Amino acid sequence: MYLLLPKPMLIYVFGHELTHALWALLFGGKVKRFKATSKGGHVVTSKSNFLIVLAPYFFPLYVVLTVLGFALGHLLFGWQRYLPWFHLLIGAAYAFHLTLTWHILQTRQSDLSSQGYLFSAVIIFLGNIG
Repeated sequence: MYLLLPKPMLIYVFGHELTHALWALLFGGKVKRFKATSKGGHVVTSKSNFLIVLAPYFFPLYVVLTVLGFALGHLLFGWQRYLPWFHLLIGAAYAFHLTLTWHILQTRQSDLSSQGYLFSAVIIFLGNIG
């Protein structure tokens, strides 16, 4: 079924590039340029390391945003009754992360080649099972 459905690549690429940018900021860098289209994207930062480069492959950004959004909503509005929806959204966001990360890993990724394929594979694997 997954193979037959259209893939929301713009949403994935935007999240992918945003993850690079957020991790660069986390490590004290600055974002100089940001571009995301359904065909690909790139971000130029003032700082880079293997965590910044590989973060989109192991950091499920949309899951984190869902958790933060629900936590804020629960804190402000008492969203306890929406807990089943929260669980559904977490599952959907994590499935989105895993399936589209797997899909994109089937193509040549400069992020991986720049860090070395074996090293990247180990970091991505450990990041996703941890």
